[in-house]
Amino acid sequence: MRKSLGLMIAALALAGAATPAFAAGGRDGKWVEANGIMQRYELTGTGNQTVVFLHDMGMNLEMWDELMPQLQPGRQILRYDLRGFGLSEKIRTPPTSADYVADLLALLDKLNIKKPVVLVGESIGGGLVLEFAAAHPDRVKAVVSINGVIRSSTMPPPGGPGSNPALKSGRDTPKLFEEQGVRAYLASDAEYLYPASLRTPERWNRFLGIEIAQDPHSRAAVMRGSLGAREEVLPNVKAPTLIVAGMINQGMREEMWTRFASKLPNGKAIFLQTAHHAAYESPELVTPPLKAFLNANR
Repeated sequence: MRKSLGLMIAALALAGAATPAFAAGGRDGKWVEANGIMQRYELTGTGNQTVVFLHDMGMNLEMWDELMPQLQPGRQILRYDLRGFGLSEKIRTPPTSADYVADLLALLDKLNIKKPVVLVGESIGGGLVLEFAAAHPDRVKAVVSINGVIRSSTMPPPGGPGSNPALKSGRDTPKLFEEQGVRAYLASDAEYLYPASLRTPERWNRFLGIEIAQDPHSRAAVMRGSLGAREEVLPNVKAPTLIVAGMINQGMREEMWTRFASKLPNGKAIFLQTAHHAAYESPELVTPPLKAFLNANR
């Protein structure tokens, strides 16, 4: 019996080596080992345009659910759980933007996606798509950065007018995650991240479910990392780029987003009356300009 079980395990291992993606439950049940970590992904649709979605910190690939019906058919769409989140591999060592850029490059190669793609990211994901486009211009057709994290020495300090009041005390957020968990974080930050005026019962419950299901120690490690896009790489983003900025409860003002857009060789900024998780909270506002941009950059 043990010998038979051993042979079965060996056969499964060989099968896994021959096929990088495999079904193992979940919605589409696909994982692949890329850049040394297990990444959960979903690849759907067909068409001559491939759009890749990178979610925000604390979220997962499901955050894009309400946009998907508006963008298909006619496109291939790849979305995945970033390292440390969702059902991708969890971490304890603080990552860098370079790690996430390498993760995406490895994922595209594993899935044999060689043609230039359109990248869409929100918050941390919105910074990472800019970093990827600057590092690998030959792999990128166009970029959409929604409330993208862009690191700048001239940015206003946390806790400025309109930003998260919980940060005014100089709170150690990673330590809060490790010692008290995600619920304690949401108790102080939920109104900043997702204002009550924007909530619907279904979206709010899904938001809580996604957030609270995250591994707090993995999230603390991510927050200790050096993430987002560096302002100095913006001139290297040659692809057409749309910056989408939510204006509710945000410390960033229009002039800062406009300045960032001006540093992009082919960039523009638009402003929406929504908050941090714009694509999740207000898909009805984000979808029309997103769809128009995708159509213009096929």
